[in-house]
Amino acid sequence: MADHSATTPCRAPRYIREFRCIGPDCEMPCCGGFDINLDARDYAVLQDFTRRDPGDRRLFSAGVERLSGEGEPPARLRLDERGMCHFYEDEGWCRVHRRHGERALPRNCAHYPRVIHRHPATTEVSGALSCPEVVRRSLLVEGGNRLEPARAEELIFDLERGHHTGRSAYARYLIPVRAALADAIPTEGHGLAEGLFTAAYLAARLAPFYHADCSEPEPMLGNILERRHDPAVAETLRHRLAIAEEDHRGLLLAQAALLLVRDQAPESPLGTIIAASWEAMAAAGEPVTERGLEGEALTTVLRERRARVRQGLDERLDTWLARWCHNTLFREPFTTLPDPFRAVQLMALRLTGLRLLVHLDPILLAAAEAGDEEAVAARFTILVARFARQVDHNNDFLYLLYQAAEAEGLMNLDATPGLVRT
Repeated sequence: MADHSATTPCRAPRYIREFRCIGPDCEMPCCGGFDINLDARDYAVLQDFTRRDPGDRRLFSAGVERLSGEGEPPARLRLDERGMCHFYEDEGWCRVHRRHGERALPRNCAHYPRVIHRHPATTEVSGALSCPEVVRRSLLVEGGNRLEPARAEELIFDLERGHHTGRSAYARYLIPVRAALADAIPTEGHGLAEGLFTAAYLAARLAPFYHADCSEPEPMLGNILERRHDPAVAETLRHRLAIAEEDHRGLLLAQAALLLVRDQAPESPLGTIIAASWEAMAAAGEPVTERGLEGEALTTVLRERRARVRQGLDERLDTWLARWCHNTLFREPFTTLPDPFRAVQLMALRLTGLRLLVHLDPILLAAAEAGDEEAVAARFTILVARFARQVDHNNDFLYLLYQAAEAEGLMNLDATPGLVRT
């Protein structure tokens, strides 16, 4: 692997620098549940490393499928009757990795769960929350998201595979604007709603002149970023958030997204979790229909569930969810959307869906009522990782959610309080 560390500055959150695959201790092995495509290089390398051993050759023959359709990759990994890669061993390790090392793996496998973005002045490496170990290290550990200088070889990745954010003015100011948005969201205590609203307000102020088609956003961008700590602005935002009328549209859209997963993938791990949660609400006498709960009823149930959590644990859950926001802001450059406000608003909508999943889950609720923090953390980890695999890291699903939010009129600051106060 080429050493780019001498020429390309690199940084990463502490959690990804410390990440190590835990193999048989992982609750959700990445060797199943994903479609892994192979390019010509991946196919040739894997074939070469497995040709020497009869057992490896049999697994290669059974587990690698050649493709020839127009627009298709050269090959992909097949899953076996367990729903796992043929190279996945019952002991919980990848046979290719165990026998031949990381250099023999397809690059998608070797990189996961790392996410690589190349900016004009630096390269950044983060981690996908579809990996439970990333969830633990990023969300449950204080300081896990702290950015640190890194060396390329330390992170074991190929810089050429990174996503380029581009050299437009929009991309050029991504890092300082993202830092300001993250700075608005505290990661301790019950300040998540106020912090998200502040981040949305800041992004909304920037959006008219800082967007995908902008030329040079200075000096307006600098003026707004400098004023973000103005106490008068903070007080105005707190008042605006406090007096905003109830708006259930975002909560109902988040519920609809979860129920779509339940209905379209009823046998999937996340589909069964969602079904169990809504069935538990029905069994408790809530007026649940096939479409879920109506807006006011859903808001009431969510708040009632949060009130049942032992003192201190609800604050801890808010801290973990705030760290989810920080992870998301760093892992997903907002330049993939037309402006930073739409990125923050979509993040708030996704967080609403995750909060529904977390607070309505009967297993987590029982642990939270009992004050069992270890069980709450374990269940939270699974819920976040499952949500990431089927919703939060699913670009097609997120695009549908984005379109629905636009159609519902949620892409404006007046709709933000209804999203962040759930």
